[in-house]
Amino acid sequence: MKSIHKRLLLTTALSLSVGALAIVPVVNSDNGYVAGYVFLPLLLLVGITAFVLFFAGLLTIVKGPGP
Repeated sequence: MKSIHKRLLLTTALSLSVGALAIVPVVNSDNGYVAGYVFLPLLLLVGITAFVLFFAGLLTIVKGPGP
């Protein structure tokens, strides 16, 4: 498998795992309710991380395979 495909798959896996982590507070909550003061900062953190990983994926596609 080419290097670009490995890097793209790695970026995709990281993005999916960060997105899946956003639901952990809701799943672990006793009644399924999570207050906004807990969930909103986590949601913003996940959004920023996903944004960074998205651009890392774009750079991987544009840059192409390494030397």
